[in-house]
Amino acid sequence: MKLDKKIVNLLKTIGLYVLLIGLAILLSWLLPGDMCNPGLGMVIIIFIAPILSVSLIIRNIYLLSKGKREHVYSLIFHIIVVLTVFIVFNFK
Repeated sequence: MKLDKKIVNLLKTIGLYVLLIGLAILLSWLLPGDMCNPGLGMVIIIFIAPILSVSLIIRNIYLLSKGKREHVYSLIFHIIVVLTVFIVFNFK
C-alpha cells in the first residue's frame, strides 16, 4: 500500500515535532535549569521550535506557490502548532 505524498509529508512533519519534543525532554533531564536559568530543553521549546516552525511555514508556502500541492497538509499542521503555542503561552 503506497501512501499519498500529502500524507507522507504530514507524517514527516508530525515526526519532526515528536523528535523535537523528545529532544527537549531529554535535554531538560540532562541539563536542568533552576529558578533563574532555564534548562536547555526549555531553550529549545521557547526559541528553536518557533523559529523552526515559522521557517517551515514560509518554506511550505513557497513550495505551494510553485505548484507542489503535496505540502498543503504539512502547512496546515505547522500553522496549527504555531497557533496552539501562541494561545498556550499568551493565556498562561
